[in-house]
Amino acid sequence: MCDTLVGFESAFGASAFVIVLTVAMIALSLVLFVFKAISALRAPTIRLLSTGRAPVMDMSKKCHFHGFISHIWSTGQDQTHTIVRQMKLVMPDVRIWLDVDCLENLGALEESVGDATTFLVFLSVGYFKSRNCRRELYAGLALDRPFIPIHEADVEKGGAALEVLEAECR
Repeated sequence: MCDTLVGFESAFGASAFVIVLTVAMIALSLVLFVFKAISALRAPTIRLLSTGRAPVMDMSKKCHFHGFISHIWSTGQDQTHTIVRQMKLVMPDVRIWLDVDCLENLGALEESVGDATTFLVFLSVGYFKSRNCRRELYAGLALDRPFIPIHEADVEKGGAALEVLEAECR
C-alpha cells in the first residue's frame, strides 16, 4: 500500500525519507540563521565611543520623528534623500521627516517641524529665497530644538560658498 500512495515499498522507507527531509530542513534553517546573524554583525552601525553600543533611539512622546530635514527641492533634494537613506543604513530605527515620505499638507510645515526632536537644514543655492524653507527654518529656531546645519559647497551639486548663501538672507 505504501508503494501506491507515496512511492516507497515499505513504511520504514517512507519514514526514513521524512526523517532525512526534516533533518535537512533543520540544517538549512540553521545555516540561514547563522548567515543572517553574521550579516547583521557585519552591517555598518553607529556606536557610541563611551559604551560601544548603538545609540538609544527613544523620543519624546510629543514627537514622532528624530529629525526634520529642511531643504530646497531644486538644489538639495537628491543630496538630502541620500543623507536620509545613508542614516537609515547605519541607524535602522531612525525616523527622519522627509518631504517625499511625509508631506501631506504644505500648510502644516510648522507643525511637522515641531513633530521632530532635531532640526537639520541643508544649505544650498536658493534655500533662503524659498518661502517654505524660511517657514521651516523660523519654526525650527522658534522651537529651540537642536539645530544641525549641513552645507553643500560643491557648486556642481547646487552648493555655494557660505558668503553667497549669506547674501541670500538679505
